[in-house]
Amino acid sequence: MAKTTTYSNDVLAQFYNAVALPWDASSALYVSLHTSSPGIGGDQTTNEVSTAAYVNYARVSFTRDAVTDPWTVSGGSTSNPTALTFAQAGAGSTGATITFFGIGTGASGAGALLRFGSITSPAGGLIISEGVIPEFPAGNLTSSEA
Repeated sequence: MAKTTTYSNDVLAQFYNAVALPWDASSALYVSLHTSSPGIGGDQTTNEVSTAAYVNYARVSFTRDAVTDPWTVSGGSTSNPTALTFAQAGAGSTGATITFFGIGTGASGAGALLRFGSITSPAGGLIISEGVIPEFPAGNLTSSEA
């Protein structure tokens, strides 16, 4: 999973200058879906799937909590402990292909994008059409610092 410039700058400022991470107080982060790479300089709206192409689309939150639903961190990597499930695509969804996901600070709008990665299964991305329910099963959304 790639780190964005925002994430890298925030972490370096925290490590070297003891500046608090702007998103550290957030109890939740949000997973977004993208039709192409949002890039290291993008925000959560960069190439995000539209609600016209994916009827019922909304970002999915996960709680940042070491007690309730912690992401196990070991060996320089982590993965989602439970499934992250998006809303079922409604009637009128146009067949957009989801090829990237992002993790950021906003429930909607131009939230700060912190990390992003490509969708590797199914190969070529996930085609959104009526009835499709995008999901990252437990353990499938991984992030590594190693």
